[in-house]
Amino acid sequence: MKKKLIWRKAPHTEAKHKILDYYLKAWIPKLGTWNERILIIDGFAGPGEYDDRKPGSPIVILDAVTNHILRNQIGKIGVFFIEGNNDRANHLENLLIRRYSPLRVGKSIYELNEGRTVFAIIKGKFSATLGEMLDITRTQGVSLPPCFAFIDPFGPSGIPMELISGLMECTKAEVLINFPVDSVNRFLGTPAYENTLDALYGCEDWRKLRMVKGVERRRRLRELYISQLKSNAGAKYTLHFTMRNARNRELYYLIFATKHWHGLDVMKQAMWKIAPDGSFQFSDYTHNPEQPWLFPPEPDWEELANLIWKHFRGQEAVPPEEIERWTVIETIYASNHVRRALTLLEEKGKLCKYEAAYSGRGWVKLAPYKKKRAFPNSKVVVDFSAD
Repeated sequence: MKKKLIWRKAPHTEAKHKILDYYLKAWIPKLGTWNERILIIDGFAGPGEYDDRKPGSPIVILDAVTNHILRNQIGKIGVFFIEGNNDRANHLENLLIRRYSPLRVGKSIYELNEGRTVFAIIKGKFSATLGEMLDITRTQGVSLPPCFAFIDPFGPSGIPMELISGLMECTKAEVLINFPVDSVNRFLGTPAYENTLDALYGCEDWRKLRMVKGVERRRRLRELYISQLKSNAGAKYTLHFTMRNARNRELYYLIFATKHWHGLDVMKQAMWKIAPDGSFQFSDYTHNPEQPWLFPPEPDWEELANLIWKHFRGQEAVPPEEIERWTVIETIYASNHVRRALTLLEEKGKLCKYEAAYSGRGWVKLAPYKKKRAFPNSKVVVDFSAD
């Protein structure tokens, strides 16, 4: 049966694309300013739009790239749209031509921003296409440029852990993966899917979870995958976000993997925008765009302040960036939450801050820093009270 060309865009898909958009708008200048080239891969690009004309991931990505306020200060950006269905790939190519009026420079290869943005529509399977790309780089003894891959399949097939590991060999590679837990859970006892799940996980340990039931099995399926991203693919930090359907059933987890805490921080900030209560989940069941929050939820500032103080209590000359790094890695909070929490501690007399200068042996305190509610990096350090 012929696959449907375009379909309706569900609210959770809109939320997923907002996370993608928020992330890219912060990621592009962070990497693009300091690197001559950066690469974005959309592994399952689809037709580029939905039947209500809402944008698909390719448009979300290209809009973030071409319309970025700092685009003129950023180097070359390459974007690969990989799509295995020819009809969808052709629809996508025609859509992007109409929308952006790019300059064609090769077969399904186009330029924008006076050549600073190059995008290609690649008609082929994600696993085969990326595998070939990685083989070429290895053969030539080169590495991919700093890379972000959005991997959004329809099910568990075609995203082997071996491939993710190859991609993560790039020092500055980050991935955002749709881990289809509902499909994985459903096929767990199906013999025909054993090879698919072996490839997905890069191991056979998932088979031990067949006897686990309910919510716990879904949790452990997710945690095993995250564990494999760290041990097999070399990810240092991961983050996940739960997407639920109109019946409030878990459909998939968006799982982010990176080697750098700054990348983790950027993704946390993006996910907090979609789940401002800190739940890191979105549900079509509870989503009601006609009834926005009367009082939008906020981070628990008191909780974060207490977490910071308990960890750093009694320590002296702590730079704000160290507090941010610890917060991002060890709590649910992001770096943009830290200043307000520190202000609470300042008001309670739990810390003092000083102007500081960095020497070869560390930070040297100078004079008390008197400006309230300000903790500028590279200018001040913080002393935390012991009680």
